[in-house]
Amino acid sequence: REGDPWSISLIPEPYDIPALPRRLQYAAWMLTFLFSWASGAAWVTHQNAEAQLLDAWVLERAFASFALPLTGALLLVSSIRKRVAARFAVDTDHLLPVAVPFIIQTSTPFWPFSLIGLLNQRNLEQLPWPNRLRLAQVSLVMPLALLTLGLLYTLAGLLFTPTTAPALREAPIQIQLNALVQLLSLSFIPLDVLALRSAWLHPLALAGQTLMLFGWLLLIPVPGFPGHRLLTALLGPERMLQQPLQLSMLGLFMLAAMFSLVISDFMPWFIVFALGAWRTFNQDAGQNLPLLLDEVAPLEPPAQMRLAALAVFALLIAFPGMQAVAPVADWEEGVALDWPDEIDWAAGEQNSLELTIDLIGVHGRDVLVSAWLSPPRDGWNVTLTCDPGSAANHSLPTTCSAGHVDPLSDGELLIEAVLPSDGSELTPTDLVLLVREGMQVRSHTIRLVPVTDLRPSGPDWKFEGDWGTYAARSLPLLCSNISISADSMPGNLSLAHPLWTVETPPDSAFNPVSDSHMVCVRGAEGALVALERDVHGALLPLTLTLDDGSAFTWPLRLDVPLALLPSPVLGWHAHGEQMWIPAWLHTAAELELGEGELACSRTDAAREPGIVDGVYVWEAYKQAMMRVPDLVSGANLSLLLPAEGVLAVCDGDADAVLPVSQYFSLVPGPALAIGVGGEIEWGWGGIALLDKDVELFNLGDENITIQVRYSGDVRSDFAWGDVLVSTVHPGEVEPMTIGVGPATDDAVLRLAWLDLDNGAAVLNLAAHCLTPEVVGDCGPGFDEG
Repeated sequence: REGDPWSISLIPEPYDIPALPRRLQYAAWMLTFLFSWASGAAWVTHQNAEAQLLDAWVLERAFASFALPLTGALLLVSSIRKRVAARFAVDTDHLLPVAVPFIIQTSTPFWPFSLIGLLNQRNLEQLPWPNRLRLAQVSLVMPLALLTLGLLYTLAGLLFTPTTAPALREAPIQIQLNALVQLLSLSFIPLDVLALRSAWLHPLALAGQTLMLFGWLLLIPVPGFPGHRLLTALLGPERMLQQPLQLSMLGLFMLAAMFSLVISDFMPWFIVFALGAWRTFNQDAGQNLPLLLDEVAPLEPPAQMRLAALAVFALLIAFPGMQAVAPVADWEEGVALDWPDEIDWAAGEQNSLELTIDLIGVHGRDVLVSAWLSPPRDGWNVTLTCDPGSAANHSLPTTCSAGHVDPLSDGELLIEAVLPSDGSELTPTDLVLLVREGMQVRSHTIRLVPVTDLRPSGPDWKFEGDWGTYAARSLPLLCSNISISADSMPGNLSLAHPLWTVETPPDSAFNPVSDSHMVCVRGAEGALVALERDVHGALLPLTLTLDDGSAFTWPLRLDVPLALLPSPVLGWHAHGEQMWIPAWLHTAAELELGEGELACSRTDAAREPGIVDGVYVWEAYKQAMMRVPDLVSGANLSLLLPAEGVLAVCDGDADAVLPVSQYFSLVPGPALAIGVGGEIEWGWGGIALLDKDVELFNLGDENITIQVRYSGDVRSDFAWGDVLVSTVHPGEVEPMTIGVGPATDDAVLRLAWLDLDNGAAVLNLAAHCLTPEVVGDCGPGFDEG
């Protein structure tokens, strides 16, 4: 500096490691090219499940789109740095790139870039540099050249990357694109499309990301990296040797290493920051500094500011993210049904519900939607529109196409209804939606709740007790809740069915003192058998009459399948040449163990059971669904069912919206088939015998004896006549005759049905008086009792 005395420093001549012979340099570059070619082929096969590593088209694509561009760019960057350094009388020689021929991975892929290092042939800290300006310029050349070429490759590769997911063999590897790539690509690629394409980048874009990643890494001030030489040029050697700065750098590297472990599981960041901390701590600070011939010559502030700003800007704009590489989670998943479980609809008004079908995974698919009300509400006029942009709406139950759903386009459903204003029609129901996407089926149930002052909390009676026990079924207890949303006057609860009475509240009195009112009803013997029933369940309406005379009738149903199918210990055995097979067990019929919205909904999921010793054997606890084999040709079938559960009989009509035609509750019992009016039935438990002449066939290996039990308030000899029930031997047919007594049907309700009690068959004969006010109608002794 002007005014300061001149000083002369004598230093030993730096020890210089000569460059490698050219043939070794050629060999290193050729090895890098071959390894990057192999790694590029691994990237291509990762994105195509049918491709093999040595397929000709795979090798051609890896060669032209990854190995050649990557190696060529590295050679160009090396030449640029060598030429720029030579202009300032610094001989840097060429780089020596290091690559691996595969995708580095542990449990998840984390380094698909092939390139793992860029080595100098000489220790650049030992080379004489003219001054700080030239050191800064040469230090910036290689990172900026890598970033520039990488940016061009990435933008071009993004154009070649498809938006549709390829045929992946495993989870796609998503590369986090830096802010610079995102900003420049937004002019021709939307952001959501860009995020999608980053999960299966074209090999050329992967080569670009490799160059940009290394360009950013080299700007980090790790001792030995260009970023450290650049920092030395900007701050000066004297300041770099100050202990506070050295400790600050050590602390920052250690903090960054720990932060990368806590925030991200991307190990390369930890390795780089740990290397920076180790070199800062383990080496003499003077050894990390480049040799400046004119270290006292200041770096002019304008140049210093421009170089610093350029380096900081490049570090920020090219930051590859804390998780630069990550596998895409749930890439094989189908659609997501993020829908509500319950909604309120206003009475007497137009109501609508919009639902969106989102895709979780990456493979688009065509979606079919089936919808129905369970139980139905005829007065609601509910319609479904699978394309809200069209005017085509379908009345429920229905099936319609929601179109093609992919990561960029969701499916949309519009459900509309006009609820009546009549309170008797305003009972909650369930909207069942089945979403089919190829072989996968998903379901969702939405409780539709009318907004009224008085209503049941749900569409069903809840069976209290153990449904599998005879005692609980003989005198059934059903309960429900009445929701009260406003002040209401007292009233009276009643049931139209003669075999059911209100047990709770006492005296059937309705006194609204809270927002919920429990109602329980008790049935007499045979009360369940006498109920009207369909595929949605048995119907038992509840009526509330308020003190002002207004009445509400709610059509509540039972929540359990009433038909009982015995489950023999040794199973059911159907023989093709015999006629004692129910209609629902026909060839190609499908059965499934279980109930709910998904029962029988999985298209083509059922298969024929395995064959053991020439007999088809369906073990339901191992194979949930079964397609019945051809029994007409004489094949034998054994059904081994669990002692409890529900068996669903699938609807064979391809156009049917409701997939289940019949449910059976499974209970222990004998292999007894009955014939009534020419129809054969196995699931005879709990079914009313309207025809009093019944045939019994023993399909098991032991004698079957049927107990006879009388119940009701009418004398058995007045209600019933002779009852003939014989023991049924294995493989034999016996008639069962039920005679009727002198009682008339207008005065006495007679119910005959078979049930199961601890595995034994029971014939129940119940008789109830319908006209107790008429003397003599219900038989002798009734009035006195």
